[in-house]
Amino acid sequence: MRVTNNDFIKLEEKSTALGLKPASLLKKIALSIIHGNTVSDEIKPYYSTLYDKKLSTKLNDELSEALKKEATKNGWSLSKEMRFRLASSLIGDPSFYPDEVKKIRATRNSIDVLCL
Repeated sequence: MRVTNNDFIKLEEKSTALGLKPASLLKKIALSIIHGNTVSDEIKPYYSTLYDKKLSTKLNDELSEALKKEATKNGWSLSKEMRFRLASSLIGDPSFYPDEVKKIRATRNSIDVLCL
């Protein structure tokens, strides 16, 4: 999957605002996931292990089944899948699914093999 030009421009803007180049920002994100899934200060208000608020919503069958399928694919509960997706929609910080982390690691390993 490739990043669109518009998405790359947004990535450049966000990384520059942090004093980083896009590759450095992505490296920091990947390393934080690899070394413990630390949560950035920006995302902490949206993503916590303390879930003391209960909300309810109504979904159609298609959306409900799609969320259940994705939760199973990611090895998460339905609640965790929904929290992750909701938090991801409210923040500008990119988030990765477990299969994306595997792809990042595989890509990094390939680069290491090629000595780049």
